[in-house]
Amino acid sequence: MSRLDYKKTCALLCTCFDDLAQQYQQAVNSETVERRFTFLIYVLGCVIGARGVTLTSLSIPTDDQDLFDGELVVRVLQLMTYIQQKTAGETQTNNKNGINIAITTTTDKIGSTPYSERLELAVLFFFEQFRRQYIGDHGRSNKIYQVLFKHLGIVDEEQLLSIFIKKLFTNLQYSTITDKLIERTVGCFSDLSQGYQSVRRLVKLDPIQYFINNHTQDLFPFLHHSSTTKRSNNSNISASSWSRLRTTFYAAVGRMLMHEFRYDEDDDDRVEAFMKPFANHSNRLLQIFKEFPDFTAFNVAQFATMGQFNPTMASLDEIQSLIIGIVRDLRGLCSAFVSKQAYASLFDWLYPSYLPLFLKALYVFYDRSDVYNPL
Repeated sequence: MSRLDYKKTCALLCTCFDDLAQQYQQAVNSETVERRFTFLIYVLGCVIGARGVTLTSLSIPTDDQDLFDGELVVRVLQLMTYIQQKTAGETQTNNKNGINIAITTTTDKIGSTPYSERLELAVLFFFEQFRRQYIGDHGRSNKIYQVLFKHLGIVDEEQLLSIFIKKLFTNLQYSTITDKLIERTVGCFSDLSQGYQSVRRLVKLDPIQYFINNHTQDLFPFLHHSSTTKRSNNSNISASSWSRLRTTFYAAVGRMLMHEFRYDEDDDDRVEAFMKPFANHSNRLLQIFKEFPDFTAFNVAQFATMGQFNPTMASLDEIQSLIIGIVRDLRGLCSAFVSKQAYASLFDWLYPSYLPLFLKALYVFYDRSDVYNPL
């Protein structure tokens, strides 16, 4: 229905957005204004999502609709930048001619929680609807970037994708994050990596290249083995479900690596650099497991006493978290490595150096289903 007279609809939505944006900037802890603003962002997302509906009664040409859509996108991008600045505690400026959400290189620059979870979720919903209509293997040839360039200096799809990817990675840098936001963020990242053309675009982006070379838990607390203890107090997602998000995340990363690496001798150094965080965790586990006895000579009664064993280098719960984390991550990569070269490269990394530690883990945690058979 919004597309029947889209010029008037877009003008009304832009006016409502500008009024609420002014109220939101002036209000102090006004939950009512924030809820209204959030609802409006969801409405904008639904309007963008209706772009694919074709009605013979539409009197507005397709190119004109793209221009109107551009006005909505500009406003949501400006809101996204404002939220990020407030989260980081930066002073808001009136610069509307550029958007630059840089990946933070130290975690102390990221607030413990997002400034507004409601608005963060609404913005992700909006850009998911936008992606389905304008980005990907079936992206449209349109004039929307004329509007984005005029207001924000964004010239093409690649630059817009970079901004969106930076935002997703910023969400993963929060030291405390809610269940809905982390699930939506990982889900959006996974959806972006679906499709051959989409992946080809993504691997060329600077944020993706930065992540490939810096996917450490120091920069991304989401990947920390104890991240399950850093969620919001009202968390209702199980630890197993939380760790499964890591599999989804690294499956998306693996799909990009399939296009980035050729997995030949020329790429050996780059592959080794990418696997270094996994190697560091695995080597630490190998050192920890040296404290444990030789399980091959154990009988059933002796296994029952393992719960009383107290290693000095790490607690059993911490070891369990480390094992679950690295296995979840490697499972994601393995599921994406569908070529012979990529799979062989992963297997060569695992065997013979690190496979024994997983056997050791099965001996130690034989009675913990989260380790040997997580669902």
